[in-house]
Amino acid sequence: MITAGMKAQHLVAHVHYSTGFGVGYRFTSWLNLRVEPKWHRFEIYYEGESQTLSNRVVAYNTFTLGLGLYGKWHPFKTKNNFLRWIMIAPSVRWWPNVASTLNDDGYTYFNKITDQTEVHQAMNVGVGNTPWLVNISIGYRFGW
Repeated sequence: MITAGMKAQHLVAHVHYSTGFGVGYRFTSWLNLRVEPKWHRFEIYYEGESQTLSNRVVAYNTFTLGLGLYGKWHPFKTKNNFLRWIMIAPSVRWWPNVASTLNDDGYTYFNKITDQTEVHQAMNVGVGNTPWLVNISIGYRFGW
């Protein structure tokens, strides 16, 4: 995940983990909407360097509170065999940052490549550094 600002600073991001939970409402057997608090860990490194503690520019957490719309489709539900439990689960999530562990959501540092003082802004976890995530999962439900 690289933003234009990070590219100019020769930085890359590693999202070490993203975790949380959701509480929601099921509209139909295949569609639900959830409110989701999440916690994300970002580690920032110089581009092309190994991702080790000694090479890390900064590490921080962001906290999001957003919505997730989840679907669930069983394309073979009428089959009477193992295919019946295959499912496809698309999702669209909006997880805007509400806080970060960075002061004023930014980190000021001396960049050894640009040879100047730079500011790295807290990142969003979604596509293109936005709060939006889109995903399609394929899974299997065991029919117990």
